[in-house]
Amino acid sequence: MEHYGVGIFSQDHEDESNRLKSISETFDHVSFTYLKNRGLIEGGRYLDVGAGNGSIAKWLAEQPELRNGEIVAVDRDIRELQTQSLSQRYENLRIAEYDVTQNDEDYPFGMFDMIHARMVLMHLRNRAEVLKKLTSWVKPGGWIILSDSVDLMTQNSNHESYRKLMSVMWTKLKEVIGSDVEWASTVPQRLRDTGFHSIGMEAYLPSLDNQSPSSIFWKKTWYQLRDELLKDPSINMDTMKRAEEILSNQDFNELSPGILTVWGQRP
Repeated sequence: MEHYGVGIFSQDHEDESNRLKSISETFDHVSFTYLKNRGLIEGGRYLDVGAGNGSIAKWLAEQPELRNGEIVAVDRDIRELQTQSLSQRYENLRIAEYDVTQNDEDYPFGMFDMIHARMVLMHLRNRAEVLKKLTSWVKPGGWIILSDSVDLMTQNSNHESYRKLMSVMWTKLKEVIGSDVEWASTVPQRLRDTGFHSIGMEAYLPSLDNQSPSSIFWKKTWYQLRDELLKDPSINMDTMKRAEEILSNQDFNELSPGILTVWGQRP
């Protein structure tokens, strides 16, 4: 059974670093706003789960309120984080190789004022159990901020190749690594069931055009999934080529799949 980052989206892939960069360029400015709006606590402890290339952790480490705090950036594969030399550049930032899907009794990190995870839980087969684990690590009065993918516009696209490829992509991701693009909409109620309050949510759909980082992100994602996509009888190399050409067309402009961000506070 394959998992995210082991085969598909592995950091061994030559293009994964650039794919992660395009995610950051697409969504970081939105994630920064959500983090700021919940309030940065002077000297607080912050956890970034599935930290990827470290762009969120780096931003947190640079905030004046957190100069005397602690930011912990965890990922199953920390090579991208090590490449950035973040722990050497920021005294308040700690990098840890840690798999949140594991049931370990010796949890080493303590409690946090805020926990953030973006495009992580949707890709985990035991996402519901991981969510319960993350909520238990939030201090009383602390916040959790979770963002995962939503696709609200693709089915209305007039471009058949693009629409078909995106639809098959979500199906294949679910089949191969267990990803669920419908997961994000269930998170608010799950947080309520855990006892969290002050729950809110907001969707952000970036522009998808030949100038946007989201266009680069989807082309690189399709490239890594190419072998799986081509196993579907409705997809061939011509379909993929036409879809990629659409994203490179200067006259193409639609709303990309985006993220649904949900936040809640522990009593």
